[in-house]
Amino acid sequence: MARKNAKTTFTAVLSLFEMMKGESEAEVYFLATTAKQASQALKYLKAIISFSPALKKRIDVLAYHLRFNKHSILKPLANNPSKLDGFNPSFAIIDESHAHPNRDLFNIIDSGMKARANPLLLEISTAGFRKDYPFYNQLELAKKVLEGDTEQDNTFFALYTLDDESEIEKPEF
Repeated sequence: MARKNAKTTFTAVLSLFEMMKGESEAEVYFLATTAKQASQALKYLKAIISFSPALKKRIDVLAYHLRFNKHSILKPLANNPSKLDGFNPSFAIIDESHAHPNRDLFNIIDSGMKARANPLLLEISTAGFRKDYPFYNQLELAKKVLEGDTEQDNTFFALYTLDDESEIEKPEF
């Protein structure tokens, strides 16, 4: 999805829902290459909560994370896989996946989710420019799955792209 289309805001709201309605003792993480980028979701959620008396009553807004029912948390984290061992995420979002030079963060979060009943890991990103980064391979796989050339039933892909110029005058598309 192109820049400035509210990917982070949209998935931040999903993460809030998962913290409140997902598993008990939910651990929800918003991850990015930098702490500043990861904290954008928390910033958006704090603003949303500040306008909702119902959410204000139920969610503890702390300096660096949110807490619900004393046992569920939502926290932004920077890409530092060596410090994420022992995490047990129920829901995680990796923001700007195209900017991650390897799959270490994805792998550590994915392995930490194994004990959860219904974990969910989302990756959101613009396409980026680095064909040598792993996200490029994910993007190519997504295209093959969406075109029906291959199957991958354990992954949902959604790509938002510009229409091909040849499709503009074809209403059946």
